[in-house]
Amino acid sequence: MGTDGVVDGEDDVGGGLSVQYFENFAAEETALARTDLAVANFHKVVADLWLLDDDASKRTRTNHATRLSALDDRFRTETEKVGRTAYAAERAITGYLDHVAPARR
Repeated sequence: MGTDGVVDGEDDVGGGLSVQYFENFAAEETALARTDLAVANFHKVVADLWLLDDDASKRTRTNHATRLSALDDRFRTETEKVGRTAYAAERAITGYLDHVAPARR
């Protein structure tokens, strides 16, 4: 044990990894917050995540439109908080997946 009360090497094993993870996460989130994102680009991201086939059924198209509307609402809300950025898009998509999208069983 060191003089600071920490077991030797402990900060490298537990705390060091956590701090490094947090610093990397914070840097990524900061980069997203500094990246302007137009609504059209947000729709492109959504289209890449939720593909819609040309021959999709009416029900599938309706579900897709409902999802896009919900995501647009969340993106609008997030842009009011953090600006029209990639960070707002991430928050909107994550919020949708965490709180709106039906859970698959």
